[in-house]
Amino acid sequence: MVISSHHRYSDDDKMYYFYDFKHILNNEEISIERFVKNFTNVSYYVVLGKLYHKKLFDKIRFSGGRLFGEDKSLMVKVALKATKIWGLNEDLYTYRITEGSITESTMSVKKISDAVDAAEDVLTSLAITGQPLNDHLADYQRPVHF
Repeated sequence: MVISSHHRYSDDDKMYYFYDFKHILNNEEISIERFVKNFTNVSYYVVLGKLYHKKLFDKIRFSGGRLFGEDKSLMVKVALKATKIWGLNEDLYTYRITEGSITESTMSVKKISDAVDAAEDVLTSLAITGQPLNDHLADYQRPVHF
């Protein structure tokens, strides 16, 4: 799996937004331990901005029906299955922000419930594979900010 940096484009204000991922994507291999430790970073847990070997998705699919957090649930499973992860500090993906999209919608009970479900999926996947949980338990216990 290759993780690249990305930028966003907003339909609303016709602006591009660029982010600095140099602190986590240094054109080098990323160990699974480092990936797990930094999994709360958006560049790691979103599905976008990555190249995948198709074998990583054998028996792994989006859970479906969630308004929030399905990327995290899927990404932790895919990363734990990968034999090599490479961090590439180049903007290879543009994420388009559109008004009315699910990710841009207002907070709801459903979004909060989905965020909790996703956090539980991540903790379960990490626990099953023997990965450390301390940082992720703290993240699970923090209030959700949208």
